[in-house]
Amino acid sequence: MNDMIRKTALLYFALPFLTTVLLPSEACCQIGADPSGICSDDFSSLELDPRIWKFIDPVGDAAYELTGSHLRIFLPQGSDHDIWRAGNRSARLMQPANDADFQVEAHFDVQLGVQYAAQGILVECDDDNFIRFEFNSTLTDVRIYSATFVNGEPRTRALLAIDPNNLIYMRVARSGDEWIQSYSYDKREWHIGAVFVHPIEVTAIGLYAANGGAFPTLTASVDYFFNLAMPIHPEDNVTATPQKPAYLAADAVSMSEIRLCWSDDNDEEDNYLIERSSDGISFVRIASVGANSTEYIDKIEISGGEHTYRVAASNVLGESEYSDPVKQTIAGTPVITFFYGDAQKFGHLGMSQRHINILGNISDADTVSHLTYSLNSAVEESLRIGPDRMRLSCAGDFNIELEPQQLRLGQNELTVRAMTKDKAAVSKTMDVMWHPTQAGFSGRSIRWEAVTCIQDVAQVIDGRWKISNGMLRTAAVGFDRLVAIGDTAWSDYEITVPITLYNFFPGSAEGGGPGVGILARWTGHTGDDAPRLGHPYGILAWYRARSNGNDPRLCLYQNGDHLAAEDLSGRKLNLHRPYLFKLCVQTIENDKTRYSFKVWPQQEAEPKEWDLTTTVSGPMRGALVLLSHKADAGFGDVSITSIGHASVHRAADGLDAVCLSPCFYPNPFNSVTGIKISLRESQPVRLQIYNLLGELLVVPLDADMAAGDHYISWNGRDNSDRISPSGVYLYNLQAGHEKHRGRLMLVR
Repeated sequence: MNDMIRKTALLYFALPFLTTVLLPSEACCQIGADPSGICSDDFSSLELDPRIWKFIDPVGDAAYELTGSHLRIFLPQGSDHDIWRAGNRSARLMQPANDADFQVEAHFDVQLGVQYAAQGILVECDDDNFIRFEFNSTLTDVRIYSATFVNGEPRTRALLAIDPNNLIYMRVARSGDEWIQSYSYDKREWHIGAVFVHPIEVTAIGLYAANGGAFPTLTASVDYFFNLAMPIHPEDNVTATPQKPAYLAADAVSMSEIRLCWSDDNDEEDNYLIERSSDGISFVRIASVGANSTEYIDKIEISGGEHTYRVAASNVLGESEYSDPVKQTIAGTPVITFFYGDAQKFGHLGMSQRHINILGNISDADTVSHLTYSLNSAVEESLRIGPDRMRLSCAGDFNIELEPQQLRLGQNELTVRAMTKDKAAVSKTMDVMWHPTQAGFSGRSIRWEAVTCIQDVAQVIDGRWKISNGMLRTAAVGFDRLVAIGDTAWSDYEITVPITLYNFFPGSAEGGGPGVGILARWTGHTGDDAPRLGHPYGILAWYRARSNGNDPRLCLYQNGDHLAAEDLSGRKLNLHRPYLFKLCVQTIENDKTRYSFKVWPQQEAEPKEWDLTTTVSGPMRGALVLLSHKADAGFGDVSITSIGHASVHRAADGLDAVCLSPCFYPNPFNSVTGIKISLRESQPVRLQIYNLLGELLVVPLDADMAAGDHYISWNGRDNSDRISPSGVYLYNLQAGHEKHRGRLMLVR
């Protein structure tokens, strides 16, 4: 193998940008006294330092080499280098590590093109107690995988398919006994592969190559291995020190945490250096985070007192100037956060469901005895605090469901109050802006890149969402993450939206297997206890896996979560690749609806045929919902068009039998609203008014009417002639075979 270095040849090297070799303790002194003792290496030399690295090959036939830019580990064909119950037979390069928290990153830049090949990061206590984090391959997939070994007995922690056509970055982070494995294709956007708890006393860490099955030959290639507390710049091709970080801000997010945020305006930084001061004069470096970072949470053991922070960017040539300092005091009580801001508006785009959701979180939930809210200084209502393994995914989450009739036009004040177990009180108030409108629907589009606040164009029903890289993206994976678009009066429409699936997270049994897609004819959650769990809908068109995350397929589910149609072709969607999801909703006769669904790669032409079609009974109107259930997913720009159903019926002589004016006027109204209809021949006509729960309130008209023009009105009263309260009401107007549905807003 020419200059290939066998496992017995342990040679020295010097990092090219330093005058001396950095041993673990020396490296820690260079970067803020990192306690892990883990050294970074960009493998830009031809030799390894045996005081840092040791090559281990239990079988005796593997080899490694350094090319001047990469580390390569070679496994021969037919030789067993598996890691399972027979022991750890992988070929690996290891370095000593201290039993402390750390975060490491490696770039694997050769695709795994054969079955049963693996390359990854190994965290070790001894030969029988270790954790393997890897990328491995099957005939068709590349997967991210992790497993723990206790006295030689393995336990799989994660196994998820990822895009096989990219060169991949991996991070492994340890915080106490918690482990997080993540991956990226571009080093900017990271995706969670595994989160688990496992106690282990760490003594070593390193890189490995392994195989299984028929034991194929393998060349594992690693560009670099970094301790993110002391990274170096790969290949050292920078020409200047980084720019000074800008827009540093600090917020107290809990009784023990302060969150720092800054702008990443650099292209050549290796890391950001974070410093803290208790007097505003003497600063201590508390952390170093990787390139492209824009946030850090400082966990402070002792509460109280003001802290000053500053941040600098660093690379091999030096450090930038420090940012302008910011000051913040750690919270003495739990912190209440509203996910979508302290002023939110609703109703301006129509009513997408029967409730208005105010989502938020209270930190330090284990210290809270009870949580309440009040609207416009009314009686306080109790709030459930998460997690509940369903709609409230995270500790401290809450979801307030407001009835529209509770709101007054314009500004409303909503206050959330908490009482801690030691009788400390905390509260936070936000503005709920209520401006109900009934806009005509001919179509709607959303371009996320132009959106600043999600609530400006949609209503978030559940979960934390963010706008990232021109997409609506789940910020936290959980049970039924939902965003509603449109109005409960919508009937027939067609939606097209690109969806990128990053990963499934099967997790708990609640709600079945993970999935992502579109939900149509949504009117809102139902039930008695908030947050409510009933969820009537027309159709759910999605890509869904089984409860264990396996065997995903395209499906149509009808109201009641009953399977209506599924794709049995075995077709799979690739992770990290956008696919266009298109759903057509069209009413046909006898109160039935035809739903048609197709999915295709965004870069390809639209296929002519639908993948799945079904005709079912169920809700005849409702809004659209973007859904991510136990999945990390991104939704691209949304396009919705009204397609309508047969709006004109013809008599035997071919003349129009019914013509309807489509709008009630005025709307919103205070005392009376009405609609004009024109009949070409005598017809039975019926007007029904419902509340948002679907309960029939009144039938203002149910009679045969002669041909000609007629004005039909409702005076805002129920069947008992009682005045109805302010709120949203639904009407159903039928003249002969023609049906018209919509929404009315009564304002007292």
